[in-house]
Amino acid sequence: LHLGELRFAGRDFARSVAWLERALAQDPGLAPAWCRMGNALRMLGRSAEAEQAFRRGIAIAPSLEDAYVGLAFLLRELGRAKEAAGVMAALAEAAGGRREVLEKALGFLEDLGQVEPSRRVGERLLQAAPEDPGVQSRVGRLYSK
Repeated sequence: LHLGELRFAGRDFARSVAWLERALAQDPGLAPAWCRMGNALRMLGRSAEAEQAFRRGIAIAPSLEDAYVGLAFLLRELGRAKEAAGVMAALAEAAGGRREVLEKALGFLEDLGQVEPSRRVGERLLQAAPEDPGVQSRVGRLYSK
């Protein structure tokens, strides 16, 4: 896994995939390796395989934030914005009340122009930080659209 990470960091995505395949052959339950594999495959333009890798990482570790984000970016790049929004909404669900994750999901949904999913995540964010005036203002803006 470590060599796959190093190859990825060095932008050698093909070798990163090769090392990650080896690591996953030994332990297919390594959710972060599936996520990194998805990112490497995405960079190589192997979108269908990247999607499968991200989904496998999420299935193994439903709270693996990076896998949701990677999958959402991939789907957005493929013109599947509604599916990307669904992935980020699922991330918000998996996040529980973790504010930083909810803010990331909300920003992505807002960028996609997904009003109703943005409002749902905004409500969760407001529950996580009810006293924060910045959050109150941000969520209020969702309802003025």
